[in-house]
Amino acid sequence: MTRRARAILATACGAHFVHDGFSDILYVLLPVWATEFGLSFAQVGLLKTLYTGGMASFQVPAGLLAERRGEARLLAAGTAVTALGFLAAGLTGGFLALLACLALGGLGSGCQHPLSSSLGGSSSAVALYQLGSRKETPAVTKVVTSVRTTICRRRAQMRSQKGASATT
Repeated sequence: MTRRARAILATACGAHFVHDGFSDILYVLLPVWATEFGLSFAQVGLLKTLYTGGMASFQVPAGLLAERRGEARLLAAGTAVTALGFLAAGLTGGFLALLACLALGGLGSGCQHPLSSSLGGSSSAVALYQLGSRKETPAVTKVVTSVRTTICRRRAQMRSQKGASATT
């Protein structure tokens, strides 16, 4: 494998890791958003559906667009759009804005699978690319869950300290 081919494969694996990490993090964030915004189960399902639906619906158009504009360029743009969608989701103040952010993130993620697969080239490279997210993304979810748990514990401690100081 040439140096250029290894660099392309590393980039495709990295994009796969990032995009699958975003998808996996949703399972950690959905209960947080449900609590923060008082969402019903149907609303939480709609959030996940819009993200996944956006991702699925943009895969074929992304492939067609990449044939005209180039896979690497569109893969980078799709990754940036996904990141932007998740960053904006963290700043939203309501359900409709959250829906829009996740739909945007899903559209960006729709670029990753078809484009990274085509960049891989050989069968062994595509196999390595597919493996690129299978072992690492559970680690991303564990780290995010640990951080979330720590934040929730600290908030609970701060609330209990405020309550104790208010009664004295």
